[in-house]
Amino acid sequence: MVNGILVRVDLRTEEQRILRKEDVIHNFEWNPNSISRFWDAVAAQPTLYNKSFSALAGADIASFVSIIRPLKEASMLDYGCGRGFLIPHLFALGARVSAAEHSPSSVDIVNEMFKGSPLWDGAKLVGSHGLSWDTGVFDMTLAIEVVEHVTEADLSPMLNEMLRVLKPEGFGIFTTPHQENLSDELVHCPNCSVEYHRWQHLRSWSPQELRDTLTEHGFDVVFCRGIDLASFHEQPKRSWQELSIKEIKLKLRQRRGRILDRLDQRPFPHSRAFNAFLNQHDTPHLVAVARKPC
Repeated sequence: MVNGILVRVDLRTEEQRILRKEDVIHNFEWNPNSISRFWDAVAAQPTLYNKSFSALAGADIASFVSIIRPLKEASMLDYGCGRGFLIPHLFALGARVSAAEHSPSSVDIVNEMFKGSPLWDGAKLVGSHGLSWDTGVFDMTLAIEVVEHVTEADLSPMLNEMLRVLKPEGFGIFTTPHQENLSDELVHCPNCSVEYHRWQHLRSWSPQELRDTLTEHGFDVVFCRGIDLASFHEQPKRSWQELSIKEIKLKLRQRRGRILDRLDQRPFPHSRAFNAFLNQHDTPHLVAVARKPC
């Protein structure tokens, strides 16, 4: 108290009062090396890799893909396969599967895991010059929850390569969170004051942005919108008495669609049975299906 006035005394040292450079919060700048190290670390920790999208939704993804075209003996490339959680679901539908990965440890893991399967054609590392497969060898290329991880510099080379290895009229399938709010998953490091997305997401995609990007890279986009992939997976059979009114309405729409489709077949994505799945309010997954022109 000085002359009746309360004075706040700063007892910090001069060094403490100076804002250190390392105390300034800044975003981590991902590069190919740090991305590879991150996913190698994830691949080594079951508590993390078991939370990957393909681990949680592999059956849903395979069910959706099988609507686009029959998968029996189809040649497929799983780009960014991770620990290979999607691959057994594709095997179950008769597909022949190859895989591409940026993580060397993941390539080793999936090659060892599936080496005994007659439907396994092997995983390869994505190199600096792209994919090592010949041009026009796959019926389908899949990038499941990949495009949100790719740096600006690597996005065009990736899409160009995925298009190149497709057969003419082959399909590229892309999934990503639907208009994700990236700040919801930010993690702050108290040691270095860096903030980064918990799952290494670099961008958020809207349907129009994804459609435009694929079109710019030579794809013919036939479907691009937010959906709920879980609705495509065949659920355990229950009696009508166990279903909610919402579930009953959906099943009736799907049954009606299948009957009409048998009478008048329509190509994807115009079948009535498929469109019955789209009348959902919850659309967490943005999915694009794009064809390689002849």
